[in-house]
Amino acid sequence: MDLSQIAGSIPLHSGQPLRLLNGYGRRITVLEGNVWVTQDGDPRDVVLRAGDDFRFDRPVAAIVSALDGNARIVRQDGVDVGAVGGQNRQGFAAALSRFWNVLRDARHAERVRANLRGLSDYTLADVGLQRTACGVTRHG
Repeated sequence: MDLSQIAGSIPLHSGQPLRLLNGYGRRITVLEGNVWVTQDGDPRDVVLRAGDDFRFDRPVAAIVSALDGNARIVRQDGVDVGAVGGQNRQGFAAALSRFWNVLRDARHAERVRANLRGLSDYTLADVGLQRTACGVTRHG
């Protein structure tokens, strides 16, 4: 079992936001707690809970902050297909690229959840997580 995602997790402490200068194309997965994400110039405010993923879709700075206490995230590097500066290719190729990225993200999120579900409560506790805080339950 790959524990590298848990070992490489980033704690977010209440009242101490994390600023990402170039998050474009990167994805975060929330392991525990609730997280607020905003990107410069983006009218959306995204709130994530344990088990949720978010891909930064703008080539601007972003703020990631814990809500209602502390949180823990995993940041994963990724690159969107497109021209420098975040301009997407036109037409069918751009639509196909976006579809592929959504499919890849969904498959990755399910693998992360499956890995977390497969861990024992003891192992989760060893890395500072609780099953209820991760938002995953055992199946089977």
